[in-house]
Amino acid sequence: MAAKDLLGFIGAEVIVFEAANVLSEGVDRHSIRQLTGTDSAESDEVRTLFHEVLRELGIETPSPHEAAILVATEVASRIVGGATSPYDGAKAIWNIVGRLPLEDLSELDTFVYAAGEWEERPKAQ
Repeated sequence: MAAKDLLGFIGAEVIVFEAANVLSEGVDRHSIRQLTGTDSAESDEVRTLFHEVLRELGIETPSPHEAAILVATEVASRIVGGATSPYDGAKAIWNIVGRLPLEDLSELDTFVYAAGEWEERPKAQ
């Protein structure tokens, strides 16, 4: 979630919802309880509390590069597992790369190339 938040893939409402899930699973921390009681419309407050939760749980916020690789790995797992089509997954990874234009994410170039070429080569599909 920290990686998805850093990349702008999740909103405050998802963070509050997931905090409630974590609390219901027995992870009880003051900051998690505060987060679950926060109005998701207060996006800045939600994110501040979310980062407090991460600190309390000893979870480091990933660097932008690490966040991109973590989220891209999740997408790739969905492709391999059949939950996401190769084209949709490649587009999702291209979107990740596009969110970090100054990062060197050359290890994801194959996905970006594939997504970019897919519609140009209908016979290859």
